[in-house]
Amino acid sequence: MRAQSEYKEEQGVGFFVFPDWERLPFVTHFFSTRKGGNSKGSCATLNLDFRDGDTKKAVSENRKLVCDALGVDRDIHFVEQIHGDGIHLLTSRNLGKSSTTPVRADAILTDLKDVPIGVLTADCVPILLLDSGTRAIGVVHAGRKGTEKKILSKTISKMIEQFNIQVEDLFVGIGPSIGQCCYEVGQECLVPFQKNPLLAKQAIRQVETGKFYLDLIQLNVFQLLEFHIPNRNIYYLDVCTACRTDLFYSHRGENSQTGRFVSGLFLRSK
Repeated sequence: MRAQSEYKEEQGVGFFVFPDWERLPFVTHFFSTRKGGNSKGSCATLNLDFRDGDTKKAVSENRKLVCDALGVDRDIHFVEQIHGDGIHLLTSRNLGKSSTTPVRADAILTDLKDVPIGVLTADCVPILLLDSGTRAIGVVHAGRKGTEKKILSKTISKMIEQFNIQVEDLFVGIGPSIGQCCYEVGQECLVPFQKNPLLAKQAIRQVETGKFYLDLIQLNVFQLLEFHIPNRNIYYLDVCTACRTDLFYSHRGENSQTGRFVSGLFLRSK
């Protein structure tokens, strides 16, 4: 895996990117931060989620700021995330309808040009998928429940089925999420992951106090390796959202009183 990131600002809006992906001429990707928006209080300042007690005006303004900074004149396409394993295939036929009435799902796939897709998170693992062969893209929202349901594996399988991708051409970008250092869970949450001893050894840590800590990134990387995706194609942003609430929103790190940032990408027509 490649731990790689670069911070940049466009029109006052802060983003993180992977430098290697920045050199690809056909795609733009982004991980927003909490810097550069109009939200106040616990959502300050670039909250992008209407559900977090923020004002509709501030969130709408923030979303426009992000799109303007990215140089795209279309709103980012989201789904209604439900911590499940549903996958939304975004096409020219359903683009208009799903923009006005969000589909309940936790992943989006498309090959449409100039249509940004994204997921909103504040600790859960945001994952970008980019196939350099077919030019298909995807975004995945992988919290603990979604990871347990193998949302990432199912999304890659859907890409193979729908777009006939080759896994050696698939690039994966794992965005900012809560690290194992801060993700304490109850023993009951570990049961699904303990069925695989190797996985449990890599992703579960018990400290002297008896508490358990779970590594969501490692759990998702394990799903990637099951597809034999080359390690060189897997990128991750090595930052814990709960440790860096100055940069990102964190549900755990801020006692649920927080906003959401976006991780996304879009194919460029020119």
